[in-house]
Amino acid sequence: MRTLIFSILATLQLSFFTIYSFSDEKQGEYKEFSRFFSRIEKSEIETLIKEGRIDRYPSSHLDFKLLPELKDRNRILKDIEKTDFNTAIESVFYFTYPSVRDKKYIILDSFNILTDIKKLEGITYYSYSHKEERVLFSKVEIQSGQTRPLTAAEASMSSLPEKHTMTALIEDTTFGNNKYLIDYSVSDESLVMKMSNLERITLAFFPVVKKNGLIFYTAVIPAENGLIIYCNGISRTIDSDFIRNRIGISIYNRVTALFNWFKSSYSY
Repeated sequence: MRTLIFSILATLQLSFFTIYSFSDEKQGEYKEFSRFFSRIEKSEIETLIKEGRIDRYPSSHLDFKLLPELKDRNRILKDIEKTDFNTAIESVFYFTYPSVRDKKYIILDSFNILTDIKKLEGITYYSYSHKEERVLFSKVEIQSGQTRPLTAAEASMSSLPEKHTMTALIEDTTFGNNKYLIDYSVSDESLVMKMSNLERITLAFFPVVKKNGLIFYTAVIPAENGLIIYCNGISRTIDSDFIRNRIGISIYNRVTALFNWFKSSYSY
């Protein structure tokens, strides 16, 4: 019995010191993350810091609890509500900076990456139906709003447009050719990109998503030690369990692919 008691006490002591050490080391990150994510549990923030990703599957526009406390939050929620979606995922990613940079340079770098959407061409994703990695976007053609990369000499918030819009024809290996509207919103704390389809989407020649029925949001938030990336994908598709499941898997894979593209491009 004495051995059992000592064993329990030792386990509790180890757990206490592990928790204390983590909390002490990450105290600044907890405070910063809590400012942006006030609607989620502390354990989810811990998971995000430790593992670099958390996911949720919202059922209504009020259920997007991972959406950060940004000035664009209410506008984004209103846009989401208008879609009357029936399939959605939201994810938050976190990775530490490759090198230390001033916040204004981080926003600038992120803007240059996210507006250079021609580089989406050839990115891969894991295909659930094929059980292998496949090319996601086989061709990207910018039709309007193309912008040149801004240089470090121009790295001030005044050099970045508060709003920017592009249109692009994207050839998707699953959904075929489709025209997308891409909007950017820039502030001193974040960069938000929205992609929405301007034509209906078909699957095996069968229409499954109407115009503006597939939307992706990406928000880049510079933190003290790394970048917080919020992504969501929402869709209003036909009311079929098979189609909704198929679209849901595609949205998850695309959210993951978009993040991987951004992270691999962020090598500064």
